[in-house]
Amino acid sequence: MTLNMLFSIVPATGMSEDMQIILLGITLPIIGSIITVLIFPRLLAPLFLKAKNKILSKKYKDAFILVKPRALKGKVIAKRLIYVLAISIVFLLLLVDLLDPTQWLDAGSLQSYADQGIDPKYHITFLLTCMGLMFPIGMGIWAISWAIEDSGLVHYMFREDGYYEIEPIHIRYTLYVKGFASLASLAFLFQYFYDNILLDRFSDSLLVFAILLVVVGIFVPAYFIYAKVMKSNDYLKKGLEEVKTLKESDIKK
Repeated sequence: MTLNMLFSIVPATGMSEDMQIILLGITLPIIGSIITVLIFPRLLAPLFLKAKNKILSKKYKDAFILVKPRALKGKVIAKRLIYVLAISIVFLLLLVDLLDPTQWLDAGSLQSYADQGIDPKYHITFLLTCMGLMFPIGMGIWAISWAIEDSGLVHYMFREDGYYEIEPIHIRYTLYVKGFASLASLAFLFQYFYDNILLDRFSDSLLVFAILLVVVGIFVPAYFIYAKVMKSNDYLKKGLEEVKTLKESDIKK
């Protein structure tokens, strides 16, 4: 093996950076996301419902309403993509801080960034690798919310004072995940752009959009497989009663 070849090998993987991106930044997350969007809802959505009933919403009764398929509507896809991007950035942030970039970049990239005084954790190869490793988890976590929503699950409660409450169950789950993901992802993006602007490398900071484009490309096949395979998520409705969809006239005298 020549010196140039050694200089271009990534210590952690024994591959070149280009091959690492292809395998860990693109191929792995595509396959991994397809697996997690099919498995996470099956395994974890029922566990969330049990935890909700025992801890968060003890007095509520679960049921379901018949809902029209919405998973492939443009607005629904766009909203779900944005939420996946947000939580993926959160996981990216966590992994960037946990992994040593010197083990995930070749010597040439490390030397180049050292000469310019740039933190190697902002190298696009390192960011793409971290994103690829964590993206399937983000997809799986959101797939739990999609399954609950697409199945039409609701919970309701009649109070002694005459008031009653009814709401879609997925709203509870979505609020917990969305709130944390949105704030953390915005903080990371601000820090990323700020650091690059300080180093007079604003044009390089725009590479983050290249990462987001890769994420969109990874999202599409996994999401469409989820939409086709999972469909109405009938397994979540077992043992539950169907309730009618209320109209405004139903609550007026």
